[in-house]
Amino acid sequence: MTTGVEDHSFLEEEIPEAKFVLADGIHLPFAEAAFDSVVSFAFIEYVGDRTAQHDSVQELCRVGKYVCITTPNSWYPIEFHTALPSVHWLPPMVSADFVLAEKIGWIKSISI
Repeated sequence: MTTGVEDHSFLEEEIPEAKFVLADGIHLPFAEAAFDSVVSFAFIEYVGDRTAQHDSVQELCRVGKYVCITTPNSWYPIEFHTALPSVHWLPPMVSADFVLAEKIGWIKSISI
């Protein structure tokens, strides 16, 4: 499994039979068609501009024979990261306060 830049050491303890590789999404350290399938969850919105997004998708297609990419739907009424209704439709300065409140623990994050 490839992970982002976050600390993933706890995963190595929980899933010892899996091998984890720390890599960015544009330069994956795998051969062409190294995997039968590649699944990527909610990453494209963090990559940057359209060119960087395109390059990331191309890289996933390079290493996988089949590729599945998911991303949060901005029209879904529940904000993906905080699980709060309609927060992502607020002005950026207001919605940023909700994200900050979740990060420092004032709002509990839940899985949906």
